[in-house]
Amino acid sequence: MILHINPQEAETIYQEVKKIQNVQVTKSVSGENPVRESIHVTSIEAKKDFGLYRVAKFLGLSTKEFIGIGDSYNDLTFLLACGLKVAMGNAVPEVKAIADYVAPSYEEDGVADAIERYILKEN
Repeated sequence: MILHINPQEAETIYQEVKKIQNVQVTKSVSGENPVRESIHVTSIEAKKDFGLYRVAKFLGLSTKEFIGIGDSYNDLTFLLACGLKVAMGNAVPEVKAIADYVAPSYEEDGVADAIERYILKEN
C-alpha cells in the first residue's frame, strides 16, 4: 500500500502499476482537507467482489442477496455485485452514482444508519 498521497501522484502510480499482469491495483480516498488517496496493490484474486462470490457460493446464496457498503474506487466492482448498494456520504462520485442509497459519512455513523435502515428496520 502507498498511503496518503495527493491525487495526481496516485493517478500516475495507478496508471503504471495497472500495466503489470496478475496484479490488482485500486485507489481509495484516504483523507480530506487536503484530499489524499492511497494505492492498494494485491493479487488479481484479492478483490472484494471475488470474496463476495466465494462467500455467497459457500452459503448457497446469490450475491444479489447481499448489502454492500463502500466509499471508494476499490468498492465499485464489489458494490455492482450486491443487490443493495450503499455509498457512504464521503464516497467518491463514482460510488455515489451506482448507489441505491447514500448514507451519512463514516464520521456521521453512516454504516450504523444503513444497518438500522435496511436490517434492523421495523416491519
